[in-house]
Amino acid sequence: MGQPSGGHGAASWSPDGKRIAFASYNRTTAEIWSIDVDGTNPVKVSEGNGQCYDPVWGADGGSVLFPCWSESWSVGVYRRKLSTASGKALGAPEEVATFGVAGLGWVKQLAVSRDGTKLAYAGLTMVSNIWKVPLDARGEAAGPESTVTRETGRNSRPAVSGDGKRIAISRWRPGANQDIWIVGADGGNAVQRTTDSADDDYPYWFRGDKRLGFMSVRRGHRAYFSLDLVTGREEVVADFGAGHDAMRISPDGTKVAFHSNKGGTTLNVWVADLPAGTPRQITSDRELAGFPCWSPDGTTLAFEAKRDEDVHVFTVPAAGGVPLQLTRGSGQSWPYSFSPDGTKIAFAGLREGVWNVGWVSRDGKTERAVTVNRRLNNYVRYPAWSPTGDALYYELAETTGNIWLVEMAPSKGGRGKAGGKP
Repeated sequence: MGQPSGGHGAASWSPDGKRIAFASYNRTTAEIWSIDVDGTNPVKVSEGNGQCYDPVWGADGGSVLFPCWSESWSVGVYRRKLSTASGKALGAPEEVATFGVAGLGWVKQLAVSRDGTKLAYAGLTMVSNIWKVPLDARGEAAGPESTVTRETGRNSRPAVSGDGKRIAISRWRPGANQDIWIVGADGGNAVQRTTDSADDDYPYWFRGDKRLGFMSVRRGHRAYFSLDLVTGREEVVADFGAGHDAMRISPDGTKVAFHSNKGGTTLNVWVADLPAGTPRQITSDRELAGFPCWSPDGTTLAFEAKRDEDVHVFTVPAAGGVPLQLTRGSGQSWPYSFSPDGTKIAFAGLREGVWNVGWVSRDGKTERAVTVNRRLNNYVRYPAWSPTGDALYYELAETTGNIWLVEMAPSKGGRGKAGGKP
């Protein structure tokens, strides 16, 4: 909620303590804003359609510096002058340092020297792959975690075929867009199945394992498509226009759940019948309710909901009703799939600074971690329970990095390069 809409973070105080610079995030944009300390006079600092984040004030308090990804995935650090009296942006952003196409790299955690001539930052690189943890009949870990894919780039959002023998994933590699691939349960026999220039995501196996569903931005906004794995024919399954995301098809293929901020200032869960049904709002949360997933019988949705600084697993009847909170305590709990018998919900959980895969029972009385990651530079996402019940597949990412220094030239007060080199 608030102005602007979206999640807010990475706050930075101005040297005089009168304004705060921050990043505003959603799935399609990340912008830099500044605001008075009493919450008034918000001013947008960044420009364009890139992904901007981690702002920091210049030493004199008259500018804000921030890194940005462009739409072509090149990375640079930009500086924009601001009026110290009104906070109004002056001139256009100027590029302080450029890094070219950085692949899955990030320029993070900026720090400016007291004299304003030097900029330090963390240069981070991330690689993610699909991992597996075997489970016993109780849902407990039956052995150690092991890697399934061994790729550079990002391998994400696994979906396991009905027979448990294949995994559909979204794969993004530096220099290429995100597409849907199929790999064997052991990671072998990788085959690319979508080739459109737009990003494809959220793979799903229709019953019978002969068709894949996936979300794509190939229409200029997110819509849902199907792919016949025999003929290669693609069809539109659901298109509700812009502003709809995280689309998940019900187990019987007759409905789609997603989140949207349509009709409000925060995300909520919606459901529509297929084909071409009218979306109906299922939750009316004031903070955030999103990223739904279906129970095996199609009667219940699990979703994540924000509560102050924490995120919890909730369930709600797919037809609408009162949401039930399942996880408690501090941390992040991001659900992605149900166990095949519908009694448990798998989620990516952040506890005391460490991410692991866990599950919570449908009544909220039992919670278990099934992986034993202890590294602070790792995260896990999107645990997909195999329909055979004997494993959870998930994304595990590792981030590494170094500290770099940029010598900054004086501001030119407008668009252009300021001459800094890392």
